[in-house]
Amino acid sequence: MPIPVKASLLVAALFALPALAPAAEPAYASTYAPVASGPVLVRNATVLTGTGQRLDGADVLMRDGRIVAVGSGLDAGNAAVVDGSGKWVTPGIIDVHSHLGVYPSPGANAHNDGNEMTAPVTAQVWAEHGVWPQDPGFGAALAGGVTSMMILPGSANLIGGRGVVLKNVAATTMQEMKFPDAPHGLKMACGENPKRVYGGRGQAPMTRMGNIAGYRAAFAEAQKYRAAWDKYEAGKDSRKGAGDAPARDLRLDTLAGVLRGDITVQIHCYRADEMALMLDLAKEFDFRIAAFHHGVEAYKLADRLAEEGVCGALWADWWGFKMEAYDGIQENIALVDRPKNSCAIVHSDSAEGIQRLNQGSGQGDGARRARRPVAATGTRDPLAHHQRRACDRHRRTDRFTRGRQDGRRGAVERQSLQRLRQGRKSLGGRCASLRPRRSVEAAGQRLHARPGGVAVKRLLLAFALAAALPAAAQDVLIKDATVHTAGARGTLKDHDVLVQGGVVRAIAPDLAAPAGATVIEAKGRPLTPGLFAGLTHLGIEEVSAEPTTADANLALGAMVPAQDHVVWRPEFDVDVAFNPHSSVIGVTRVEGFTHTVLSPGSLPGGSFVAGQGSAVRLDGSYDAVLPGSRSLFVNLGGAQSPLSGGSRAGQWMLLEQAVSEARAGSGELLTRAGRSALSAYLAGGRVVFQADRAADIRQALAFAKNTA
Repeated sequence: MPIPVKASLLVAALFALPALAPAAEPAYASTYAPVASGPVLVRNATVLTGTGQRLDGADVLMRDGRIVAVGSGLDAGNAAVVDGSGKWVTPGIIDVHSHLGVYPSPGANAHNDGNEMTAPVTAQVWAEHGVWPQDPGFGAALAGGVTSMMILPGSANLIGGRGVVLKNVAATTMQEMKFPDAPHGLKMACGENPKRVYGGRGQAPMTRMGNIAGYRAAFAEAQKYRAAWDKYEAGKDSRKGAGDAPARDLRLDTLAGVLRGDITVQIHCYRADEMALMLDLAKEFDFRIAAFHHGVEAYKLADRLAEEGVCGALWADWWGFKMEAYDGIQENIALVDRPKNSCAIVHSDSAEGIQRLNQGSGQGDGARRARRPVAATGTRDPLAHHQRRACDRHRRTDRFTRGRQDGRRGAVERQSLQRLRQGRKSLGGRCASLRPRRSVEAAGQRLHARPGGVAVKRLLLAFALAAALPAAAQDVLIKDATVHTAGARGTLKDHDVLVQGGVVRAIAPDLAAPAGATVIEAKGRPLTPGLFAGLTHLGIEEVSAEPTTADANLALGAMVPAQDHVVWRPEFDVDVAFNPHSSVIGVTRVEGFTHTVLSPGSLPGGSFVAGQGSAVRLDGSYDAVLPGSRSLFVNLGGAQSPLSGGSRAGQWMLLEQAVSEARAGSGELLTRAGRSALSAYLAGGRVVFQADRAADIRQALAFAKNTA
């Protein structure tokens, strides 16, 4: 009897593990065993094979945890039948950069087992020894189609330790999840992280010079260690004997394994110049780098990465959060993927992002298709391409057959109620994430010139041009668009939109262009309202890790260590620090966002009553604040407990005191300006409470009612 499936099965495959070879160490061996299951036949589905081929109306037969047949009209026999009509079947995703299990949910200090920040070189530690198999993140990742992952140590150290490849299966022990025969990977880190962690302690490394010196010293020591052991092993068969074995050093065991080629090298690195230095370091000590992770500037040396067989494990669009991550472009994956023998991968490095890795891969593929012509079918998919690179070396990776895959793989709507893993049916919770829909961005067309001499044309449209354009904006007529009105008229195909003076004047077919108007041919592309970015730090924070560019938080109490205490200043208003020409705003507008609300934050030495912020237009104007939109922000919850004496109860106690002082016009908690600002909100202003826990939300509602 057919089993109905209400949503897509799995998501696009990402096989980008390093070359899989016999395990270098027998210790802590894998005990993984597939769960026994009956045969399953998925009938009449759209099958993406993971090697590049798209099969419409195909069947997939699985037996004993293996795919045994792919075709049409397959005999079900005694197999359970899943109706795949209108659904997509793909191999499972592998995330090559995850910290699940070593930074499990919920995020708490007791769970932080990913960074051994006791020395710059901790090659002796293994991530698998910190994995908690009951991390709820594993289940959430599985709901997004992730079936295997490389768990790596964090990036605080120059050399952070060994990573491990896990199967995403329910287990009591790490060994039950461990991918059989997968090699260890050594996690290394370039740039800001190690020099910030150890330089902040007044020790090496505190510069990038110190970083490179640290790597060189470690591998020079490992060379001597390896030579000593090689000499000992060679002497075992001689008449004179080998003598005493060298003293074993767990740290140098790992580094010697790298030099022998038994352990792959995975390097956290953002800047192109540092990647070039690490490639030269590998040449100096004769080891091979498997992949640069994050690689925000990998596009700058894509040709060299391809020539040397080094992969780029990259984000689709995460950048700018620190200085070394600032020079990112959306075409990074596309440019790294372009050269012959290239290897571009999408990774998560996020407990949230791993749940939507198929969407990230879709974003990367969208940028790739913008870089070169793509047919409707038969395109080269970077995910499938690098899956095959791994499959050639390990026959148990997920795939269906050889061929080429449709480039539209990323456009999978994902509400996965039913998953197939190891040939058995597995029930999961409803996953309501939807694929990213490329929204219209801003009126006009822009030509983006990128390294490599290739230009990318984008159609940049915006429905809410009244907010996106200055008052003196030119008239614009957008022709033949698929208009998503977000209103009662719904979606209108082949319609025109006329914008005059920054206001949408008409939506209808075949509109005439006013004299002097700019005409944009949409050619059926989607046109949407401008998007609202929610609560952000756009324009008040350029690089979050660089204090000189961050204006979203007030922490006056941290300025005088002897008087380190909470300082309440509800009169703090981030609007006056808003920079309408922030480069982050420009990038945000390209994605179709036209408004945001400036939200102040809370830091030690500040207050959980963070201050005030307003809604702003992202149109580049200095008068971007929307009148009447100013709000007071109160950040609640456990994360703010240090600002309230270590207790949530202290937050409400202090709020009651602040209200009392504002009404009385005197007190010690608030300044005169603070009492005046808070009084305005007590008289009817807008207060935004940021809270997650149901109990905190209920208490906020009760507080508002009692204070009114």
